[in-house]
Amino acid sequence: MVRSYQDMPVDDSVLDRVLDAARRASFRWPGLLRAPVLVLPYVRPASYAERYAEPDKSATGLGTGTGSWPVPYWHVDAGLAVMAMLVTVVD
Repeated sequence: MVRSYQDMPVDDSVLDRVLDAARRASFRWPGLLRAPVLVLPYVRPASYAERYAEPDKSATGLGTGTGSWPVPYWHVDAGLAVMAMLVTVVD
């Protein structure tokens, strides 16, 4: 695995070729890539721990790290955000 990169632009034709190779590699939903928009939700669990380490929330004990969370609410919140988008699209 590469973990050190050069700060050089990637030619569009090279990027297209690389992404096309990934798309063709055992992709289960070939029609998905015809969609005009793809939204990829990402979460940052550390943001939750950082927020709960602040004085007004520190008493919860959840600011010590993501391992102290009984439920990964970052996934719950991301799921609800996706659901809100889907409901809006259908509406």
